[in-house]
Amino acid sequence: MEDWLTQSRRARAIAEAAAPAPAPAPAKTPAPAPTPAPAKRKLGFKEQRELDALPAVIAGLENEQKAIRDELTAGAVYSADPERAATLVRRSEAIEEELMNAPERWEALSQL
Repeated sequence: MEDWLTQSRRARAIAEAAAPAPAPAPAKTPAPAPTPAPAKRKLGFKEQRELDALPAVIAGLENEQKAIRDELTAGAVYSADPERAATLVRRSEAIEEELMNAPERWEALSQL
């Protein structure tokens, strides 16, 4: 029995010596320092005036769009002046686009 214990110890020692050394743990890379948020800049003169005017611009566009829709809904413009009707339709589409962009611009200016 003693021989078996001796042989097991020797076999274990040989196996440990022959086994490659465990790879060192990779060095932890330091976490990158958080980048500071960009400083909030002050609105320029023109940007401030644009921000102040946006509510009135939006209201004016909505009023113009309502007037155009009322005129087109009446239908008389199509038979009386088809060119004007086409112009009104194009203007209505342009107003729609402006009304889509105005709130985005307002938000962009508000966050500066």
